[in-house]
This record gives sequence, structure tokens and C-alpha cells, in this order.
Amino acid sequence: LSTVFPRAMMTWAADEIPECLQSVTESHRISIGIGLLQALTPTMLNRYLLPDAQPMFVEFMQMMLFSIDPSLTQHCTMAMSFLDSVFTKVPLISAKDRSYSEQKSNADEADENYSDVQGKTATYAFEAFALAFADKIVDYARASSTTLSSLKTSGSSSDTSGIKNFMPRSNRLLLKQFKKCVYSFWFALSESLYLECRERVLAIIDEPQCGSLGGIILSGSVYPYPQTALPLFLPRIFCKILHLKTQKRSLNETQLAAQLDTYAPDLFELRGSKEFIIYYLGLLEAVVVAAHSHVKTYIPMLANVITICITSELPEIKKYAGPLLQAIVVTLVRESPKEARAFSPDRWKEDGTWTHWRDWAQFAEIEMKGLQETWRPDLKLEWFYPQKSDFEAVQRLMDFVLTKPMQDMQTFVMMRDAVDSSDGDADGDNDAGMNGVNTVAAANVTAE
Repeated sequence: LSTVFPRAMMTWAADEIPECLQSVTESHRISIGIGLLQALTPTMLNRYLLPDAQPMFVEFMQMMLFSIDPSLTQHCTMAMSFLDSVFTKVPLISAKDRSYSEQKSNADEADENYSDVQGKTATYAFEAFALAFADKIVDYARASSTTLSSLKTSGSSSDTSGIKNFMPRSNRLLLKQFKKCVYSFWFALSESLYLECRERVLAIIDEPQCGSLGGIILSGSVYPYPQTALPLFLPRIFCKILHLKTQKRSLNETQLAAQLDTYAPDLFELRGSKEFIIYYLGLLEAVVVAAHSHVKTYIPMLANVITICITSELPEIKKYAGPLLQAIVVTLVRESPKEARAFSPDRWKEDGTWTHWRDWAQFAEIEMKGLQETWRPDLKLEWFYPQKSDFEAVQRLMDFVLTKPMQDMQTFVMMRDAVDSSDGDADGDNDAGMNGVNTVAAANVTAE
């Protein structure tokens, strides 16, 4: 109906959707509002059908943040699913401080009902929305891991807070939607907005109660710009749990920088409660898995952490050595795209030359224009391909981490072989003795 009668449907929905999304006493109406907005989104974003709906749509996005609440599991899942679809269609690039060219294509000149002023003005709210969303997901992670019993109760013997052990299907679906939405959000941001939002999520490093969702948020923030995110996150995480054995306090960033290229696990130790250490080991794994070649600088320090985990007396700490080692190897040797945007790098511009509000929800019309049915669009994505230096970094990590365990295994095998050999010699002597006894006994019987 919204496609056939866009104006009539929008006139009705303009009042109905805000009323539903802001309904505090009738929670079922929130679901209705999200459903209506999701159904009308393709029409609202299509500037040819509703030329003046873009500012209103951005206002609806702001209202959607109310639904991201740990006490509203179903509504939160629906909101995350909706925002994920929006982030893949709408670049969050604010035009507030940019000057855009007024030149239009022939198609735009023919569309007399649409004004660039409306689309450009709609983007002014992106900065406030992005910062509010970043704050919201951090608050959600914090609240989910500390107060929501339905997310912590999983039948697991572990009492570690977080939602790592989701059992109910609704919770697993929520976790999946949360991860997709957060990753899409970071890729939808312009670089200037990304830097502002990244500052908002730094609090996760200081708050272990954020649980596994904190790791998802940090991991998502590393993917778009690992070259700047990694030097900011990893030193802070190291300084939280790594201590020099000769000092009572944890490492500071100055001491860490001096020891960064040193593999000496005997100099360090992990301090803190089991839950505290596990949280930061989980953050390390989440951050490095998106780092690619940028993790090479931190190989010795990561090797220190892995070795300390291997030699830990606590099985919960010991088992983290494997996933952390695997995450580093995978990020260095696995081919993967460096971005996940619906617009090709040729079109994605943040310098004021791309009037992106004209392209909202126009992926098929832009990237697939002129393609036949069986063809696929070429998004010109930049891919990560492992180089020789990446494999050398993996070999260096293996030399650090596995040399001592392999030597211990070889010593064990040699000792076992020696024991088996001595047991075999002893059995041979016993057999010879028994044969002699049996021969004497047989001779005595014959004599009798």
C-alpha cells in the first residue's frame, strides 16, 4: 500500500508511528510501531516516492533508541534488526560542516519535487543520533551483564556475568541481531563521526560488567579503522591485567611501550579475580581478530599473555590460550574484505562531493544498473591478503609460544620410551628366570 499510495499512507503513519514508539504503558504498541516503520522504510527512503520524508525518517530513528532496553527483549531484537537494515542503506555522514556542489544530473533535474535542502538538513541530526546510539549500546551491554537475570541464567556452572552462554532461542536471536547491528553501525559512520563514537565506547575497557557484549562492540569498532583503533585499545587492555612481578602495581603505558618487543613471560603475571582476568582476555581476543597486519607490532606481548595462560593453574584461564592464539593466526592469514558497505569506494566520499542523501536505499538502482539477471555487482572492495611478513609474524608467534611446550612434550615422550624400554628388559629377565625354574622342575619330575 505504501508503494501504491505513498502519500496517503505517510499521512496516516506520521502520527501513528511516533505515538506507538513512545508508548510507555502499552509495550505491545512499541512492536506495532517498529513493524510499521520497517514496512514503510523503503518508501520513506525513496526520494522519488516521498521527496519530503527524509527529515521525518531521521526523527523516527531517534525514537527507535527507546526500544533498546534489556527489559524489552522482543522489542530490542526488532529494533536491532530494523537499525541494521537502515545502516546498510543510509550512510551516517553529516553535511553540517561540509559544502556540497549544487550540480545535478539529468535525472535529478527532471525530479522537480525533490530538494537537496531537505536531504542535507536531515543529515544534521546524524551526529546526535550516532553518539546517542553509541551511548545506548554501552549502557545496554552494562545493564544486560549485571542486572538482567534472564540473560545470565543459562544452566552453566560458570557464574561469569555476560550473555556468552545464551540458551533460550530468543536470547540467541537477540545476540545475533546485536552483533549484526553494531558491526553495520561502525561501517556506516563517516570517519569524523567514527572517532567521536569510538571515544564513547572506551568506557568498556574500564567496566568488566559489560561482559561479552562489550567485546562485540570493541571488535566492531576495530574493523573499519584498525590502524588507529588497535594502538588505542590494546595498550589499555594489557595495562589492566599484566603486572611486573617485581612491582605491586599494574603496568602503565610507558612501561608497556618499553617492554612491547620483549618476550619474557617470567617477568609478568596476571593479577585480579578469575572473572576480571577472563573479561580482559575476552576483550583481547575480540580486538585482535579484526586487526589483520596491524597486530604484528604486539606479537611479543600477546605471546607473553598466551604463555602465562598456558602455565596458569586455573583451567578457566588456561583454556583461553587456545582461542587467543587462534584469533591472532586467523587475522594474519585469512583473506577477508576490509569493509562491509553497500556503496563502493568509488562512490563513498566524505569530502563534500557525494550528495549521499540522493542515494539512500538506491543500491539496486546504482550498483546493479545495467546488470543482467545472473551478474553480480562489483563493489570494488579492498581485500586483505596475507603477505610474507604476516606468515613470518605467525612463525615468530609459534616460536615464542610453542617452543617450551614442544620441548616438554619431547622430554615426556623420551622418558616414556625409556620407561617402556626398562620395563621390557625387566620382563625379559623374569621370563628367563621362570624358564629356568620350569626346566629344573621338569627334570625332577622325570627323575621321579
